[in-house]
Amino acid sequence: MTVGWGSSCRGLAGGSHQEMKRQPGLMMELNSRLVPHIWAVGDDVNSSLILLKQGAEARVFESTFAGRKSIIKERFSKKYRHPLLDSKLTLKRLNAEARCMTKARRLGVCTPVLYFVDPVLHTLTFEYIEGPSVKDILLKFGLHGVQEEQLDDIATQIGSAIAKLHDGGLIHGDLTTSNMLIRSGANGLVLIDFGLSFTSTLPEDKAVDLYVLERALLSMHSSCGNVMDRILAAYRKSSKQWSSTLNKLAQELVGEALLSSLFQMLSEKLDSPENLNFYYGL
Repeated sequence: MTVGWGSSCRGLAGGSHQEMKRQPGLMMELNSRLVPHIWAVGDDVNSSLILLKQGAEARVFESTFAGRKSIIKERFSKKYRHPLLDSKLTLKRLNAEARCMTKARRLGVCTPVLYFVDPVLHTLTFEYIEGPSVKDILLKFGLHGVQEEQLDDIATQIGSAIAKLHDGGLIHGDLTTSNMLIRSGANGLVLIDFGLSFTSTLPEDKAVDLYVLERALLSMHSSCGNVMDRILAAYRKSSKQWSSTLNKLAQELVGEALLSSLFQMLSEKLDSPENLNFYYGL
């Protein structure tokens, strides 16, 4: 997956495909820590690790597991926290991510296959997905053959996948187009990065999940037009609990619009010299 995981590792740890690089010194250190544990569960393992990206919470590597190309996500310790507390928090988040990823697959949502959880090194090893991120595809909308038909298909898959998560009581927590891949060949949607996921049946939490996606689409893919409307149409068609969730989402959007209008009014008032003089006591 030269394009997929490389371009989407920003979703796992922040950053971009262009920043992907080999770091020999760091690799030597990490190989000495990670590889012995990998060898313990697979006889045919490539000991090389390629750092794809390091973010605030985790490092993401390309590697192999039992002869299969894989991704290793390492949650590293935070030096500012007490070591005991840090270890407990890191392990708790590691296990939560593994559980949420596994639950998503049980709900019928395509995610990378989870191969191995290491509670000592705080790593998850999972399937390496061949294919581009949805972000990369949407950024090419109207160019290089990315047309309305493909956009419709992707939006339908996204809406259906989110509906399955929400009806099953699972909130993704970071629904951005960087955290969605399209598997090469099959053209199927794969959701990644469940690091912020949690379980909830509240319509408010589901609405916030959709709101995060709406903001991401608006900021990065405004040229794609009404793609969010297409996603919500598929969500409504697939979800049995769509009504309460979409009502809450509408409230979120209306509230945001009202705040935006209020700030605009205040900005216009303060822009006049008379009001600025009054505001600053001149």
